[in-house]
Amino acid sequence: MHPRECRQALCDRARQQGDHAPVIREAITGGSGVISGSFHVRRRGDLALLLRAGALPAPITILEERTVVPSSGPIRSMPARSPALSGSSSSSSFMVLFYGLFGIFADVALLFNLCLMLGSLSLLGAP
Repeated sequence: MHPRECRQALCDRARQQGDHAPVIREAITGGSGVISGSFHVRRRGDLALLLRAGALPAPITILEERTVVPSSGPIRSMPARSPALSGSSSSSSFMVLFYGLFGIFADVALLFNLCLMLGSLSLLGAP
């Protein structure tokens, strides 16, 4: 049984049986503390299991929900185009000058690879 399921089952059983809630008398700052309450020996073992399992379930109230959208996408992508074009053109010209015909083959293969990657990303719906 998963610890969360065990913890939930113990909490539900405690609510059904009407057990008294444990009382923590002071802040647990040093890693240990005293928890008191009026419950049976088995309930004490169940509570120890709950505390060893991790955080106890607590209700959550959502006060506000926001959606974040990219607002400066086109503005930020324009300055990046010229360095990308200059870098790819200088790399392609170097490969043609250094490797000759095989440099042209490598440039065509890189262009084909770029087209395949952009096509697969657009099929997946990437922005």
